[in-house]
Amino acid sequence: MTLIIGIAGSIIAAVIIALALWIYRRWFGQQIKITQPADNETLTDPRPLGSAHSFIVRGTLKHRPEGHRVWLLVKRELTGKYWPQSFFMAEQRDDDTWTGRVSAVGQGRITIVAVLAPPTSQDLF
Repeated sequence: MTLIIGIAGSIIAAVIIALALWIYRRWFGQQIKITQPADNETLTDPRPLGSAHSFIVRGTLKHRPEGHRVWLLVKRELTGKYWPQSFFMAEQRDDDTWTGRVSAVGQGRITIVAVLAPPTSQDLF
């Protein structure tokens, strides 16, 4: 009986810890969000970029640790491949917002992904 109570107590403690970590990450973590374009929205603000165009992407970020950068990736729906958009680095502002640009002309439907990369991963992009 003592063993069952001990196991139940351990399970309850694990659930409480997992819930506390989820709440912490949800409210205080490094949440990065794309605010423009919205899901299924057409890209806007085209600017010439060589023989193609780039389009504005905006978002928010609660906290950016020292040396970390916001990187934008474009996933082509037809191929499933991701392409980093390093031609125009996303710029972090003081009001927890960032702005970047992506090139997506002639690619059909795409998915835009924003990631927060530490200095050790930035060379991969």
